[in-house]
Amino acid sequence: MRLSACLALALSAAACDGHRESPPAIPAPVVETPAPPAPAKATPEQRAAAAEGRLTAFRAMKRARAYEREGQARVPALIEAALGDLRPSGVPYKTVRAEAFRGMKLLRHTPGFAQFKLRFVTTVRDGAVRAAMEAPLRAGGWLGANQTLRSPLKRSDGSVVEVTLQEPDEMPTVIDLVLTTKDLATPLETPSVLLARPPVWPTVMGDVSPVGYEFGHFHGTRAGGSYSDIERIAVAFAPKSAKALQRRVRGRLLALGFILDDDGIILRGPDRVSLALTISPKTGHLLVHHQRRWKTPGPPAPPTAAPGGPARAAPYTPPGVSPADPRR
Repeated sequence: MRLSACLALALSAAACDGHRESPPAIPAPVVETPAPPAPAKATPEQRAAAAEGRLTAFRAMKRARAYEREGQARVPALIEAALGDLRPSGVPYKTVRAEAFRGMKLLRHTPGFAQFKLRFVTTVRDGAVRAAMEAPLRAGGWLGANQTLRSPLKRSDGSVVEVTLQEPDEMPTVIDLVLTTKDLATPLETPSVLLARPPVWPTVMGDVSPVGYEFGHFHGTRAGGSYSDIERIAVAFAPKSAKALQRRVRGRLLALGFILDDDGIILRGPDRVSLALTISPKTGHLLVHHQRRWKTPGPPAPPTAAPGGPARAAPYTPPGVSPADPRR
């Protein structure tokens, strides 16, 4: 009896050990990663410097794009001989204006007066552009070896060179170079020598000779503009009768196909040429004002194709007449 009870107690204890719950798992320790330190706040001075840097880069981009759009003005040999040696040295530039005045100043006959002008544009600024102008001026004897750029520069013979620099924020640097001197002891150049295309009107002037002129070729790009270049020349003549010559020249030009404007002053011819014949109230000279505008040509337009037909070439344009002229 006692043996049975002990056996039963042992079996009961074994059964209880088989159903005992296992101890709970111990979780792994959580390691917290420290957060990165917050970036230091920029000081007002640092923010201002960053903004200034962005503005400087933007303006440099605008100047570079404006410079790329520019073309070149035509420089007659007369102006090249007077100012060619004083062009900027060692930097890229473009010539956008060329002017010459002989025997005339502000449309008045001025014997012995001569002036030549060139305008350049470049992307360089500050000290670089000054150095580009100092080198040719030193080579030409206008500046001493240790002298810096200044204006005006004078010589003992009365010649004067003026250099003006403009540095717009968002446009190329502008360099104006002007030489004023005594008039050359040579005959005046004819308009056909100065202008890009020989005009018609000098052939109807007769044997009267000019006493002075003002010439200019200006190049400038404008978005949507109908022209990029303009040439002007005003020539003074001293005939015995300015009124008689004025009537005769006007009549001959009308016979050649020029058209008189409604104002009765301006004569318009082919190739966007306009003329005005006026008499100076101070000197009595006949002044012939010539102007022509044109657009620097781009690549030729491709032939146009008619619907269902072969390609057709552009309409014929007579020599010396602009395709835009309504009378072609």
